[in-house]
Amino acid sequence: MPTNMKIILTSLFLFLSITSYSQKVVGIRFEEKLTWEQIKEKAKKENKYIFLDFYTTSCVPCRKMKTTIFSKKEVGEFFNENFINVALQIDKTKKDNKHVQKWYLDANKLKTQYNIQAYPTYLFLNPEGNLAHTLIGGDFDVKSFISKAKQALDPKTQYEKLKIEYQNGNRDTSFLLHLIQIAQISDNGTNLSTFINSYLATQSNLLTAKNIKFISQCTTSSKDIGFNILLNYPKKINSIIGNSERNRILYEIAFDEEILPLVRINGKKKIYGGGMIVYEGDINKSPDWDAVKNKVTLKYNDLSNRIMVEAKCDYFLSLKDWDSLNYTLLEYINQEKEVDSELIYRFSWWFLLACNESTQLKKALKWSDILNNTSKTNDYNCYIGLLYKSGEINLALKLLKNYAQHSKSAYENEIYQKLKIGKVFWKN
Repeated sequence: MPTNMKIILTSLFLFLSITSYSQKVVGIRFEEKLTWEQIKEKAKKENKYIFLDFYTTSCVPCRKMKTTIFSKKEVGEFFNENFINVALQIDKTKKDNKHVQKWYLDANKLKTQYNIQAYPTYLFLNPEGNLAHTLIGGDFDVKSFISKAKQALDPKTQYEKLKIEYQNGNRDTSFLLHLIQIAQISDNGTNLSTFINSYLATQSNLLTAKNIKFISQCTTSSKDIGFNILLNYPKKINSIIGNSERNRILYEIAFDEEILPLVRINGKKKIYGGGMIVYEGDINKSPDWDAVKNKVTLKYNDLSNRIMVEAKCDYFLSLKDWDSLNYTLLEYINQEKEVDSELIYRFSWWFLLACNESTQLKKALKWSDILNNTSKTNDYNCYIGLLYKSGEINLALKLLKNYAQHSKSAYENEIYQKLKIGKVFWKN
């Protein structure tokens, strides 16, 4: 065969191979051949941004993003054109391929460098290798996810540039609202409260629906602007965010500031990725509840009784003192005119998940009975679970079957079918 013909055929083969490969790559094309240093060099040379996908194999939203968003043609077209894409697996498994293993060291260095606390987290680095923008959490709408990614390419919407502008003193209300909007999808919680409190400081009327919603997002201390609003305007607050949400916010503040120092020795609160809260310090085996009540009553007025009930319940829960927990909750529903069903629901689930004492489970049915008369499906399921776990199996199945037939709920029927064969729904 003539040399020219060989060259032509070889070129044609290569062209067809490349074309065939490009046709197979529909979604985001993640870089697998280059090292981290080479990726940064390539980004600088080609003047392209870097997209970093931080994920773990156990993260359900991470897997869903991979299968339902990253694989889409329009997502691939946008990301492949605008970014050098890098997927970073943070955990380690026995099934990891050579590519993932090769990136173990760099993946964890980048996790530490950028203080990644929740998954998935998406970072966008500019061509110089500097952080420009962040997205936290999955977004399972193609157009929405692409729209958020476009913000990383525009200096007017890049979170890092907006933070610098804030640090330089910009407190214009329109700028602050814009900053808050970006921070709500780009911040892990460290700055959002600060930005919202700065905006609230510019407002003459804090009782608008918009400002009350902001107050519910950023109030974590009695020193915050919104604290007195939450405390002193219950009807207005409840009409916007609901009674349970107001109670939750104020209880967390009361616990951190008034109760924690008295129920734990050198007690400290730590917040981890995904909003997980852990309290550290040795449990005080003989807390002065009268002193706790005096402190709470001075500041929280009408909410003081409810706060004390939840504080005692949390304390007894930390000791797994189910008997004292039962006594406190039964006393609460017998004495209180307006029982907070969210509080009952919360501790009912703890009995369902962690208590294995038959006598205590049966006692719990006395105060958790209000969940039997609720319109909330989760509340009702919790009560059914307690009935079942306490030994009232036939009654639990009968009630659940009737509820499933009345509501025509596929989920309730699924739970019923599981319980019939002894598979409980409150454990994985």
